[in-house]
Order: sequence, then structure tokens, then C-alpha cells
Amino acid sequence: MSPVRDDATEPSRPLLLAEALRALQRDGGESDLERVRTFTRLTDASLLERLLAAGGRSMPVLLSLLPAVLVAWADGEVDPRERRLLRATAWTLDLDHHPPGWARLERWLDAAPTDEDQALFEDFVEGVVRALPALDYESWRRDTLQTAWRVARVSGGGWLQPSVSAVEREVLAHLELLLSPSAHLVVPSLAS
Repeated sequence: MSPVRDDATEPSRPLLLAEALRALQRDGGESDLERVRTFTRLTDASLLERLLAAGGRSMPVLLSLLPAVLVAWADGEVDPRERRLLRATAWTLDLDHHPPGWARLERWLDAAPTDEDQALFEDFVEGVVRALPALDYESWRRDTLQTAWRVARVSGGGWLQPSVSAVEREVLAHLELLLSPSAHLVVPSLAS
């Protein structure tokens, strides 16, 4: 299923991230576990198993979109323009070629992500902030937040004067803190 795309909802994604996400979605010889491990560089077997159980190999892609979905739900419903932008963004990442992933996104557009989804996202962030090189994590973080901001703006005051609601700003501020690498650093005690 390919959403209708127009200039107002055309997502922009850096080419390298989009290519990496597409590679994750393509069928290949390796197992889903190995593919997700290679893509995310996660080593925590328990987290990898949770990712696969929650949405298969598309889960890292879905979790990259979760902040934008949370922003869309910030005011209690997903606006049609937000829905269109989220689908278009997922489409650019080839999520439509992985039916379980697309189905999960559709569920998130119909009903807000669960506390379990959000906890998995937080664990995923905790894992990737430690696993990815700093520049790769920062690129992922920036892209993830940029998509969330685009969703906040698309349903604003109009094309010429987009606005972001106060509740969306609160969600965005929380996400900025959550995705900050320093929020996940474990600082050893000076007494050790």
C-alpha cells in the first residue's frame, strides 16, 4: 500500500539512513536476529529478542517513527495530515514491503502506542546510544526528532504559518531529553 504523496507531506530523509533502513527490510540469507543485530549493533540478546517478538526485523524502523507517532497523539487524536505524513515517511523507508511492520504502524495510527511500546522504545534508545558510534547515534537522533517536529508542524496553523501546540511541545521536549546521549551515560562513582 503506497500513500498518496503531496508537497505538504513529502518526508525528507537523509539518503544514507534511508538506504540502511531499506537494507534492513530486504529479504536476505541471514536470520532476522542477525540482520537486526548488524543494523543496530545491539549486543543485548534479550533486547534483540524483544524487538523481534514485537515487530520482526522492521521494529528498529518502527521505533524510529514512534516519537513522531507520539507527537501525533499528543492532542488525543491523529490528524489526517499527520497520518498522511507518517505513512509517507514509512513508505520512503520501505516499511510497506514488510506487512507486519506496516500493520503495526496502522495500529499505532488507530490507537496510541501502548506503555509496553514506549518502554521498548526507551530500552532500544538505551541500547543504541551505547552500541552506535557517537556520530551515527547523533544522525539517528537528529532524523528521529526532525520527523517528530515535522509531524507537529504539519497539523499546525496552516502552510504559511505552521504552529505547534503546547502539548506537542511538551512531548517534543520530553523526547529531546530522552534521546539525549547524556541521559543514558553511566558515570562511575568517584569513590570506586
